Amino acid sequence: MDAREKIESMVTEYRRLHPDFHYPPEEYCHPSVLAMHDEIQPWIVHSIGGPWYYWLLMLEAAKDWFPDKAETKLGRLFCTRLEIEYATFWIGIPEYEAILKDYAEWRGFN
Repeated sequence: MDAREKIESMVTEYRRLHPDFHYPPEEYCHPSVLAMHDEIQPWIVHSIGGPWYYWLLMLEAAKDWFPDKAETKLGRLFCTRLEIEYATFWIGIPEYEAILKDYAEWRGFN
C-alpha cells in the first residue's frame, strides 16, 4: 500500500469508527484535509506510530494528490499546514529536516 492509499484508508477507517464525526463542507472532504482535521489527525498519528511517520506519509501522499504542487486550493491548504507545522514544531529537529528537504525539492524551492 502506498502512502496515499494508507492515508486514505486511515481516513476511511476513522470515519467508519466515528459515524458522528462532523464533516467539513463538501469542497474540503478531501483525504488531505480530513487527515489534518483536529479530530482525525491525532488518531492517525497515534495509529501509525508518531508525527514523523505521519508527515512522511502525508508528503508522499501529497505528491500523488497534488501533482501540480500547490496550484490548487487544496494543494495550497496542504502546503500551508505543513509549513506551519515546520515553523511551529520542527525547527532544529534533525529527523524533520529530511521531510522539509523533500518538501522543498517537491515544491521546487531548491
